[in-house]
Amino acid sequence: SLQRHFSAWYKLIVNRRLQMGKARALGDWRCLVRSWNGWRAYVRHKQMKREERETHLYLQQSHRNNILSVEHYRHNVLKKCFSAWQLFVLQERQDRELTERKHETRNKMDAFLAAAASGKLWSNRGDGDKLVVDDVETNNSASDRPDSTRRKLDALFDQPVRKPQSHSIPSTSRSDLSIPDSHPRRPE
Repeated sequence: SLQRHFSAWYKLIVNRRLQMGKARALGDWRCLVRSWNGWRAYVRHKQMKREERETHLYLQQSHRNNILSVEHYRHNVLKKCFSAWQLFVLQERQDRELTERKHETRNKMDAFLAAAASGKLWSNRGDGDKLVVDDVETNNSASDRPDSTRRKLDALFDQPVRKPQSHSIPSTSRSDLSIPDSHPRRPE
């Protein structure tokens, strides 16, 4: 009977130890799972914060780059428009100057031909062979015309003078004038 009591007591202690071991293992496992879940939640939280910060920085940089690209494009378009406008103004100014020069030249040639046709061009021919071209040179000084043109005109007027016949009307046709056509008029 003592042996029976002793073996029952031993079985009880072994069962208690087994239950205590199981309870300790279960407690350790729960503690490990709890700490693992906490660490995983911490890592996940840190990763989400890092991704959120990176996304925020990426969006800021993207927005800044968009603004810079829009400003750069706007600046380039304005620069191209301004260059085109400057070129247009320059061409208009040159066209206007060319038109004014054409009108000036046309008026001078008309005055010159009118003076040549009326005989006023060769007045005072006997006094030192001096040319008087009043109508042609009213607005222009001699320095505006190149020397080669002056020499050509002087050579042109050094030719013998044809005196108009008395009581006849001078002709204004080109064939009657003794001026060679060295510079033909361009069509306009």
